[in-house]
Amino acid sequence: MIELKKKEIANSRFVFLQLSDDLSSWQQILGKIDNFIKDESRLERANPFAYIYFLPENIFWVGREVIGPPHVGDSPLILDFKGGVIHSCLIENGLELNQKELLALKNRVCQDHVGEIDGSFPWRLRIDLEKEDKIPLNFEFFGQNYPFPKLTK
Repeated sequence: MIELKKKEIANSRFVFLQLSDDLSSWQQILGKIDNFIKDESRLERANPFAYIYFLPENIFWVGREVIGPPHVGDSPLILDFKGGVIHSCLIENGLELNQKELLALKNRVCQDHVGEIDGSFPWRLRIDLEKEDKIPLNFEFFGQNYPFPKLTK
């Protein structure tokens, strides 16, 4: 059984681009986000993590948490999240996992923790790309009462 921990997360501002159906180009999308943050003097990365949000109907948001104003020129999409409690588990398989394997692993975590997490809610991967060895993936699950924002753009 994969261990699941409750975790408090703070308010955050998320800069991202959206993908549909196929997650295979997430690293190129993240490169675009990183270049945008680097070129935009009013923004800076809030932490070393990349995030991939998994939403219903095979929609994916790929991006980073940032510090800076809520609207910046011709920016990618930006959302503000309120703090809250999430459930998190660490998987150290690194980036070798493909989309099908990620979803199978997510389903396994949900089956192992029925009653604690609901696999029908949006969830995310937190990826620490600054690690030298195996890149750790944190599967993070939002609860029913989590204030998940609506996409406004």
